[in-house]
Order: sequence, then structure tokens, then C-alpha cells
Amino acid sequence: MNGEQTSLSEKQTGFVFKPSLQDISLKRFRMRYSLLSDCYYLHWDDGVCAPLAKIDGLSHGANVFTGVSRLCDDTTGQLYVGKTDIMDKRSEVTWKFDFSDCGLVVRQFRVKGRSSEDDEIDWRVIGDERVGCRPMLAATDDYIDIPEVSGCRVVTVTAVIYAATKGQTLHVLKEAEEAMHGECPLDIKVDLMCPRSQEEGYVGEILLGVKWNPVDEDVGGGSEGQLQVYIVEGAGMVDEDTHKPFNAFIRCNLLPEGKREHTSPRQTAFPNWAKQFHFHHVDRGDLVNGGLEVLLCDSHLLYNSTIAGIRLCVPQKNERKTSDLKTSPYGSPLLRSPAISRSASPSPSTHSADAWDERSPHSPFSHPLQNSRHSSPSPTSLHLPPSPSQKAQSVDSPNPPSFERFPFPPSAPPAFRRSLTPTPTTNSHGLSPPVLRRSHSPMSIAKSIFRLSGSHLRDPSAFSPLSSPILGGRKKVKGHRGSEDSEYAYPWMSGVGRTERSQWQQMLDQEGEWVYCWQTFRPNLKPAAHS
Repeated sequence: MNGEQTSLSEKQTGFVFKPSLQDISLKRFRMRYSLLSDCYYLHWDDGVCAPLAKIDGLSHGANVFTGVSRLCDDTTGQLYVGKTDIMDKRSEVTWKFDFSDCGLVVRQFRVKGRSSEDDEIDWRVIGDERVGCRPMLAATDDYIDIPEVSGCRVVTVTAVIYAATKGQTLHVLKEAEEAMHGECPLDIKVDLMCPRSQEEGYVGEILLGVKWNPVDEDVGGGSEGQLQVYIVEGAGMVDEDTHKPFNAFIRCNLLPEGKREHTSPRQTAFPNWAKQFHFHHVDRGDLVNGGLEVLLCDSHLLYNSTIAGIRLCVPQKNERKTSDLKTSPYGSPLLRSPAISRSASPSPSTHSADAWDERSPHSPFSHPLQNSRHSSPSPTSLHLPPSPSQKAQSVDSPNPPSFERFPFPPSAPPAFRRSLTPTPTTNSHGLSPPVLRRSHSPMSIAKSIFRLSGSHLRDPSAFSPLSSPILGGRKKVKGHRGSEDSEYAYPWMSGVGRTERSQWQQMLDQEGEWVYCWQTFRPNLKPAAHS
């Protein structure tokens, strides 16, 4: 038996205890080890343990297992976990508990470990790899509270034996003198809670489950699949002013598309919704670049109000394509298009009542170009008159004056058309240049169609392709991609918490598996459609 256990004692299994869905819902966890059955029990009650809540073998439940074994005293027949016959090595057994995936932290951590009364065994309890203590565990059945690890997400319990003299047996765990079948020398109880942010305030909590079911590519589904959202329960949903529970319900929005689902209102501070939502025909790329918005709403007689919310996503950096933009030396983006050149031609679109008529005597296009040196099959072009300092310069000069021009709009406001009056003088091209006057009408365009390079540059934002009416830029819509100055692809991605990001990433990594996590609502979170 000793030889068999010695071969197992050299393994480092790396096993980590994690809570089940029932443990997450009840916010508690318990682990016990029985020497008699050589089994770990993972249920809270002392009754019969279900087979799925058992782990057979001491080494199978240990995170680090070096130089120790489960032995039996030949004289008394007592079982114990002790050091092997190797005298010059450090023996260690470590158990690790991780609650970070479920969004909970330790509220109270209690340990009962029946070991030798000697001081040769060093017990250590470490939380989040920074907070540690060394409790004194002895032959007692009392639980020892470890307040140092309160608020930690990951806790490790380690028993170390540095040396042993010949003929001496040190018991890391030992059986009681009159041990029963369910007697466990190692018993760890953990009470969990949701971390609360003092800066943002506290509105309530929600236990949320998400699962991504990809469609089999052989069937022809491609990258599309089904997103399942399970609204399990909530807690602490009480108005701080009235101290009354909300008539709360949950609204789920799939971002950025905006598909919506909602639950039924429940007038309780601890609602148990147990509601599943299904979003069909969802592309995995939309989940990577998008997210899920869960809003806590209060139902009133005539209206519903949004109280708080959370957003599950993996924030993507803003990688807005700028291949169709050309930035001028002055910071204003210019469209890289043949329509923007040194000659600006009118749009050949249909003429309306407000459109310019080329046959009108007041139109700048009504004069022929018989004396023009530039012959081009393109539509009639409008040229700026040369300045006095440039009259002596040849027309065929390799360095013509630098003018930046923009095309005329297909329709100009009436106040602007009235300001275009021809002058009797003509230039060398036989074209009467228009005189641009500023109209006092509030509807007039305050920015010139042409702008000169240099100090005469007007507001560059007026010619932005996203906001300029001259360039036909469309108005920004709600939920749009962030601008170049934004850090993330969408504005609603800012401020996503650690647990929100972690749960969404786990869902993408663990396809076809449920990922449950407690989330804390953030107050004053507006829906993404209104941000």
C-alpha cells in the first residue's frame, strides 16, 4: 500500500475546486475529505452525498501533492495522511478554491483540520496570492475563522512538512479514535457574497447564465448559432429611499442589433425569475464585436423606468477604417474621390424647383467656354480668378496656385442663390466669376464653397464626411461605431466591469456550456440606444 501511494505522491494534479450552480445560487461552498472512504464531499449538508458531488482519491482533489500519502498505522489501524519515507524532501499538500468565475468573493472562510499537535506541520491560508495567515490546527473539531481572506476570489490551503526524524510520524490529517463512516478530518466552509462598489452605489444583484450554441457547419449553419440567456434570480432589489422592493423586471437587448426580450414584473426584493431567452441566427462575429445589455426596470402604472443595468461584452478597440479618407495638412478629412479635384462639376441629378438652372442668366454655368484653353469632355468647370500676384504667372506653369475646392451641392438654399450675382467683367477664359456675398438670412450657408489653403481655412468640422451637409454626410445614428477619438468601437463598451467581461469571454471560449455568474447592477446606466 505504501509503495502504491508513494507513486501517487509525486504528482502535481493542479485540481481547483469551483462551486456548482446550487452553490452559486445559495452563495456558499463546502468541501470535506474522509480518510475512511478516501473521498471528497462537495455538498453542504451532512447527509448522503450525490455521486456527482464526490471526488475519489486524495491526490485527485489536491492542487499540489508532493511527498505525502494516505497511510495506515500498523499498530492501531488508524488512517492518516503523512509524510513518506523520503526524509530530505519537503512534503506538501495544497487545496485550491476559485470563486472568480461566478462573480463572488469570500465573506467568511472557516477551516477544521485535525492534525498532529506538534509544531512540525506548517498550515498556510493564502488569498489572491497576497493575503496570508498561518492558523494553528490541532486535534479538535472546532472551526477556525480566517478573516484575512475575506473579500478574496482565490484561496489556497496548504499543509507543509519540512522534516521528520526516523521513527516519527507526522499526521497532516488523522482519523478520530472512534471514527464513523462520515467522519471527515478536513472540513472547509465558505460563505460567499457579491462585491459591492462604494463609488457607484448598490442597487441589486442578478444571477445570470449565458450559453452560445454554434450550429454544426456540416448542416450548413456556418458561423451562426443560438444565444441562450438564463435569468435565474435577483437579490437586494430595494429602493434606498422608500425601503420597498421594486416591481422589477429584466429587459435584455442584444447589442448592437437591438433584439429585445423581457421578463414579467415581480414585486419582491429577491425575485426568482427562472426565465430563458433565445436569440436565433446570431453570428459569432457579432458576439465578439457586440454584447448583451441587461436592464433592471421598475414597472409603474402608466410607464416603466430603467433603474440600473449591466453590459456583458469584450470591449473591442476602435479600428475605424480610414481607407476612404484623406486627411489634409490642417486636420480636416477629405473624401478621396474623383469628384473632388481642381474643377468642381455640378451634379447631373434631376432638377427641382430649388435646383440651379444652367440656362438661367444668373447661373455661373450659363457662359460658354469658347476662349478657354482647357478642353475637356467633362462637364462645365468653374475656375477661380487668379489673384493679382499670380497674373504674371503662366497658365501652363508647373506650380499652379494651391486652391482646395469642393463640389457644389445639387441644391442650394434660396438665400445663397441670391448672393450669386454675375459681374460684367470676364476673365481670360470667358467666364464671369461669381461674387460670393454673406447673406444676413439665418438660413444662409455660413461657410464658403471654396476655401483657400492657409490662414483663410474655415471650420474643418464643417467638411467632415460624417457631419457635413455639403459632402452628403449622413447623420450619426444611435449605437453607431465610435469616432476616431473614441477608445472603443462603440461608446457603450466603456466602463464594462471585470466580471462582465470575464463571463462573456468564457461563453465564447466554452461553446455549448452554461456560464453562470453573479453581476452587480450599475445605477444610472442608460440604455445603449439612448447613449
